[in-house]
Amino acid sequence: MRAHWKFPSAGGGNISGLNETGITQFKSLPIQSVTKETLQDSLDAKATKDKPSIVKFSVLSVPRKDIPDIEGLTKIFNLGEQYWHHHEEAKDFFANGKKVLEDSNISIMAIQDYNTTGLSNIGGSKSGSNSGGWVALVRSTGITEKGPDASGSFGIGKHAPFAASQLQTVIYGTMNEEDEIGFQGVSKIASFRDFDGEITQGTGYFGYTETRDFIPITNSQFVPEPFKRSERGTDKFIIGLVEEKDWSIEVLTEAVSSFMLAILDEKLEVHIDDFILTKDTLAEAIKKIEKHDPNNLSIEFYQALTSSKSRKIEGTFKTDDDKDEIIELRLLASKGFKKRVVLYRGTGMKIYDRGHFRTPIEFAGVLTVKGERLNAVLRKMEPPTHDKWDPNLFKENTRYAKRLHKEINAWLNEQTRNLIDVSDIESVELKGLEKLLPDVTKKESSIVELEQKQIKLKTGKIKRHKQRKVAPRKKGLDGGNDEDGIASPNNKPSGTETTGGGTDNKQIPNIPKARISRARAFCTDSVNGKYTIRFWPSSDGTRTFSIKSVGENNNRNDIDIMNAKFSTGESISLKDNLIGPINFTSKAMLDVHIQLKTQNKLALEVQAN
Repeated sequence: MRAHWKFPSAGGGNISGLNETGITQFKSLPIQSVTKETLQDSLDAKATKDKPSIVKFSVLSVPRKDIPDIEGLTKIFNLGEQYWHHHEEAKDFFANGKKVLEDSNISIMAIQDYNTTGLSNIGGSKSGSNSGGWVALVRSTGITEKGPDASGSFGIGKHAPFAASQLQTVIYGTMNEEDEIGFQGVSKIASFRDFDGEITQGTGYFGYTETRDFIPITNSQFVPEPFKRSERGTDKFIIGLVEEKDWSIEVLTEAVSSFMLAILDEKLEVHIDDFILTKDTLAEAIKKIEKHDPNNLSIEFYQALTSSKSRKIEGTFKTDDDKDEIIELRLLASKGFKKRVVLYRGTGMKIYDRGHFRTPIEFAGVLTVKGERLNAVLRKMEPPTHDKWDPNLFKENTRYAKRLHKEINAWLNEQTRNLIDVSDIESVELKGLEKLLPDVTKKESSIVELEQKQIKLKTGKIKRHKQRKVAPRKKGLDGGNDEDGIASPNNKPSGTETTGGGTDNKQIPNIPKARISRARAFCTDSVNGKYTIRFWPSSDGTRTFSIKSVGENNNRNDIDIMNAKFSTGESISLKDNLIGPINFTSKAMLDVHIQLKTQNKLALEVQAN
């Protein structure tokens, strides 16, 4: 028998186009996607616990003659171009594919793993069995053979290598634990009319095709030299690699971003051309990434994982079978950090990173799920892209999943808020609203600090109309002081609130005014005029605030505020320099972010109304 490329007949069924969903979702970031998905596969297939999975990435320029049945594949692309002559996108795909296939040398990304099990039951495709790693990876869609502790689970990631191929064509090779050899190509393109006049399916195979089955090569003697394997493990050869000049730094960046914890735990080792990424070279890799992308979050997460100043916290959570298991959190406070936490499952693979924490302290954090059952539950809460936790996906007990998800987030919020107690963080701390000032360096000129008497807390009537306009404020008496020197009224707020609606002008009880016990302010971005004000309310209620700048001669000046927002990004009402009304909950800290039109650092006076 002679191995060649063949696409089965559609048999009167649907005609397949190019835009298969599984491939399309990885098209925008092909190199990053193929890196994450293939490393995930190799980590899940680790053969021994005491040694890491080793994955080697390289880009080869392979002579055309060494590509299996290159002439047959070229003819197929020619037929595809003819069949789709009326469809611009498909026609261009096949025309470009022909150019790639007709070059004297073809670019191939080789991804080869070691200390892995290889693909089981290679003969399954011949015997008709639908079990085993070979069928799951090479001969099926949406099937996975992975266990509950695996990184992946849906069988969607297998499409990523096709997105990185200009031909949407990949060749697989393996040697498994039974020392069986398997070698087969898969091409996921579009239907076309073959030489027999039959409309084909969109997926075709390289192998033995004399029968209805598409049988892989199982004798290494017939595997072309550039594709031979002599050790256990699995190869993926991406034929006609998309043009990526910086592919090596992209692979390195994604490997560190998604599997930093697995690398530090010595579960994974990644070879990228001549660079070997291990626990011992991770610091060097971080420097390479920082040079390429100074704002990459991995730089901060690495420090959070390795710094002696990091705070290690363990939380205990109930499993769905009512057992206690651990989630670990490492937090490192440092000026300039972006206040984000990366979340890992126990395999060492990143799921996503979370932000929007209500704390003025800048920090980075790493959360790791330690418990076996918690990992299994959270894995089932992930979509096929493995980039979030959605409780609705845990069908076994959605109510429990929602509670667990809520408890994890609440605990995470609490621990990040507790960073406020760290004593070695440089920040501007206010004992009261009298010091709502920007952060300045020692080299900058001093800024006038406002005396307590400059902070006025006023009572007045607030009228609410349909247009939500705030009525002019009446000047009231200054109140007494709370524990941190915040002026607040001794008496209960007075006045009435009017609701609009035709000619009916009904009086309703006045909304209580929140008492603000203390606050802190941070200039978060002086270049763009951004400030954060953090409030600690001591009672429920609402407040509006006005802000002025204070000059060296104690002169008050109006300032132009571009916008005011909560940490969630939700806008706060802003009119005539009046911010709010804002709802406060007693003892619930709240951040308000404002942006000024000026880039000059200012001393700010804040009046609570």
